[in-house]
Amino acid sequence: MLSGILKFFGCKGQSEKQTNDPTTQEILNSVDDFMNRPIYKELTTEIIDSIDDNDLEQAVLITFTNRLEMTTTRNLATFKS
Repeated sequence: MLSGILKFFGCKGQSEKQTNDPTTQEILNSVDDFMNRPIYKELTTEIIDSIDDNDLEQAVLITFTNRLEMTTTRNLATFKS
């Protein structure tokens, strides 16, 4: 009865493993996917259509960031000359 009460209040024993924790291999796979992601100089409608919906936000942010960095570098070079 005591174990039932403890489980009810979320006090589970140490022996039960949480299944939603990522494994080391899953983490390494995620890092590999990130390091090997395609980086686009521009996003055309064809490219956007070919990108998986789960990766679209990241592709847009990376493209925007790269363009912003290129503009900043160009402006800095112009300012220094």
